[in-house]
Amino acid sequence: MTARTNAPYVLALIGIVFAPSARAQTSGFEVSTGYLVARASDQTLPLGWSLEVSRDFGPTWSIVGEVGGAYKTTAAKSLGVDVDLRIHTVGIGARWSTRSSHRIVPFAQMVAGAARLGASAKIRGVTTGDSSTDLMLMPAGGLKVRLAHPFAVVGHIDYRRVFIDRADNNGSAAHQLSAFIGINVSP
Repeated sequence: MTARTNAPYVLALIGIVFAPSARAQTSGFEVSTGYLVARASDQTLPLGWSLEVSRDFGPTWSIVGEVGGAYKTTAAKSLGVDVDLRIHTVGIGARWSTRSSHRIVPFAQMVAGAARLGASAKIRGVTTGDSSTDLMLMPAGGLKVRLAHPFAVVGHIDYRRVFIDRADNNGSAAHQLSAFIGINVSP
């Protein structure tokens, strides 16, 4: 065989090696939603949700925005008391992912934003409560497992630090943990 007859094979090999990957052909825009459970102080808030939107910027970095809520209601019927606890968060940040495998993608992220912590009690028909909105930082680590395109299962564990800046708390902080599992769609 001469160099001239090998040219189509060499060009085909170069095309395969340098062809854009399936990941590069997607929009780089992703949406995730699912179940969230949170732990704040000595309370577990078992009913929650989260919605996350991300956009790729480069091969390993993404910008991510999150909004979510977690809730718990406790009733002491014999005392005539109902207590509702709630946490709402909104934030934006950066996500780094290894994307070396297109099927399993580990990631780490840092989100900054606001957390609204609230509690209300209904005591014999009278409702009273309090809430506050404070700065939060939320580092997280997680894993995305791709299913059939465009779907994936995603999960992450978050540590949320809420900076409480009120005179009666002397600038203290609330430490919270949350776990998320959901469905990811990348059109």
